[in-house]
Amino acid sequence: MRDDHTHGDIEINFIEQGELSYLIGGAWRTYRTGDLVAFWAAQPHHLSHCAVGTKGIWLTVPLGWFLGQPAAMSLVTALLVGPLHDQRSDDVALFASWVSAWESPSPIGERIVRLEVEARLLRLAPDAPQVHKAIVQPAADHAGDADPVHEQSDPVITAMAGVMAGHYHETLTLDDITSTTGLHPRYAIARFKKALGVSAWEYLLRLRVAAAQRLLLTTADDLLAVGYASGFGSPARFYVTFKRHTGMSPRAYRVKHGRSPA
Repeated sequence: MRDDHTHGDIEINFIEQGELSYLIGGAWRTYRTGDLVAFWAAQPHHLSHCAVGTKGIWLTVPLGWFLGQPAAMSLVTALLVGPLHDQRSDDVALFASWVSAWESPSPIGERIVRLEVEARLLRLAPDAPQVHKAIVQPAADHAGDADPVHEQSDPVITAMAGVMAGHYHETLTLDDITSTTGLHPRYAIARFKKALGVSAWEYLLRLRVAAAQRLLLTTADDLLAVGYASGFGSPARFYVTFKRHTGMSPRAYRVKHGRSPA
């Protein structure tokens, strides 16, 4: 995951050993041995730091699997806002059992995994016990680390991503995005693309699409209001960009996953 990317699933990462750092939604977050983190992957995310010898298990769970289940809505709503982080002493054995059961030819194994994954995710809900916020680390925390696996967290990238994450709903210019870097705008933009694999403009669009998805799922606001609140300057731009990133129109997305306008 060298390049910044998005997808519509819930992503679950369990760090069996080692340390990882992500740029998720404009903030660096570091996770270490025994940590479990779940986040809505429609937010632009990027694995920036991976300590040598790190081992983990990654799961992607369709968001639609949880939508429509009243008991899970507090979890879904929390995941739309930001990552959830937790640590339990039995997670190592639990994840190992999932791998074993999933590889079993018996259909019962798959059913067991689905039920246990759902139960483990529900324990991350805000009203469940032993829930902790993710550790947010400044990029400088990794400045002295030796990391041959991924590039180091870059304060220039942090600054630009932070501006976009905080102001995606506003009209942003190149100067606005790069204003806190202290670098020439064109150089800063080139550095951003080299580090994340996407242009700053594409990153901004992904933030806006993720914001629109969140509003479509959690409000009954009309589509025009959702587009403007997400930073799109016109209905046409909102429609075209949203469909390019999600494969469906905003209306179709709401009908399939979210609330009806009524």
